[in-house]
Amino acid sequence: MSHNGVGLKTAKGSSTSGHIQRSLAHNEYNNKNYTKRAQEAKQKPKTRAVVKPSIKDAKLKIHQDKRSIQLQVSEYRDHLEDSTDLTDQDIDHKCQLFKEKLQNEHKELKRVESLYTSRKERLKEPQKIKKEDES
Repeated sequence: MSHNGVGLKTAKGSSTSGHIQRSLAHNEYNNKNYTKRAQEAKQKPKTRAVVKPSIKDAKLKIHQDKRSIQLQVSEYRDHLEDSTDLTDQDIDHKCQLFKEKLQNEHKELKRVESLYTSRKERLKEPQKIKKEDES
């Protein structure tokens, strides 16, 4: 059951038929194709399609932000109604102040996000400058 010292002496008790297949691991043809493909892949320019955020995505993001604020205000209102003996007018006033606070925090966060440029974008800028100088 063995061929050139490869395989089992007997197939008995091994749950196999004992059939030995030819190994293609050292086939030069496949290796040449792999190295050729690897070299071609290295030479190809690595470009990626620019994904522009769509208007729908922006509107959806705005809606999600508003919904998040409204949900927090609603939870705050439930908490006030359950835990304190405030009048409805006092609860409405506190909820309104809380909502304004959350909206101001959100505006500040958006302002900071618009000012911040990621490291990836900052590293791209010198490359753009070099390309413009070469032109």
